[in-house]
Amino acid sequence: MSPFGFGKSEEEKQREAEAEARAGAAMAAIQGGGVTPEAERRLAALREAGGLFSSTLSVNELARLRELKVRPITQVMGSSVYHVGWQRSWGYRSWGRGSVTHMDVLSHAHNDVRHRALARLEQEALLAGAHAVVAVKVNKGSYDWASDAIEYLITGTAVALGDEPLPERPALSTLTAEDFWKLRRAGYRPVGVPGASSIWYVVPSWDTQRMMQGGRFFGGARNAEIQDFTQALYNARGHAQQQFQQQAQALGCDGVVGVEFIQRPRVRVVEVNDSERIDLVVTVEVIGTGVVADGSGQAPPPPRTTVDLRSAPGRPTRV
Repeated sequence: MSPFGFGKSEEEKQREAEAEARAGAAMAAIQGGGVTPEAERRLAALREAGGLFSSTLSVNELARLRELKVRPITQVMGSSVYHVGWQRSWGYRSWGRGSVTHMDVLSHAHNDVRHRALARLEQEALLAGAHAVVAVKVNKGSYDWASDAIEYLITGTAVALGDEPLPERPALSTLTAEDFWKLRRAGYRPVGVPGASSIWYVVPSWDTQRMMQGGRFFGGARNAEIQDFTQALYNARGHAQQQFQQQAQALGCDGVVGVEFIQRPRVRVVEVNDSERIDLVVTVEVIGTGVVADGSGQAPPPPRTTVDLRSAPGRPTRV
C-alpha cells in the first residue's frame, strides 16, 4: 500500500505484472497446443532430480515392470476443454421416410479434443524423459454451466525402459502394466493410441414412429426390427472403425490390441405440430493400442516339477 493507505506499492505492481506475464505465457502455450510453462518446469526438475516416483501402478504391476528393467517416473496427464460448434442440420424427413445423418461438426469436436489431450499427455511424458506411457485412461466429461463444452482428461504413468535411447515421441499405451510386460516379452512394442468418434442422428420414419407409439392399431403389437436405428448403429460403427484404421496405419502399426468400442445411444424429444417425436443420437467411440513386432520376444519358461503340499507326499506335479 502507499503511505496514505490507498493505491498500490511498487512491489505489488511488480507482482501483478509478473502474474500477468505468467498467465499470458500459459495462454500462449495452450493456444499452441502445448502444456503450460509451469508444467514444463516441474517436469524438467523431476527429470533432473530422479529418485522418487509417483504412479497409478499396483504392487503386482510394479513388480512385473521391474523384471523388464522398466522404471516408473511420474504420473502424466493431458487435458482439453472444448466448445462444440453449432450443427447446421439435425436430420430431416422426406415423405415419411426419415433420415440417418452424420453429425460432422459434433464428430470433429470429439476427435479434435481427444487429439489435443493425447498430444499434451505425450508432451508431458517427453518432458519427463519417458520412453512410454502405460495404463493410459480416457475420461470424458461435460459441464452444467457450459452445455456446449466437453472435456477430455487423459492420464497415465510415464516409464523409462532401462538404458534405451529416448525416442522422438514416447509410445502411449492403454494397456495395464502387466499387459505391457506380456507384450514386450512376446516381442511387440506399443507405438501409440489410435482413436475415433462418430456421431449420427436419426429422424425416425412414420413406420418406426407407429411401432414406438405402441397400441394394437399402430404397429406396436407386432415384432419388427427398428431399421432406422439399426442403420444408424451400423453407420456409426463403420465410420468410426474406418477412421480408427486410418490412424493405426499412419502410426505404422502391425496391429491394434485392447480395442474398446464405446457405444452411447440417447434419445432426443422433438416437438412437432403439437406432438412429440423421439429421435435417436448414436455416438460410437473406438480406442486401442497400436503395436509393432520388434523380434525381441522371449521363449516361455520351461515347465518345472514341484510338489503339491496339499496332495499325498512324494506325488510330483508338473506346472
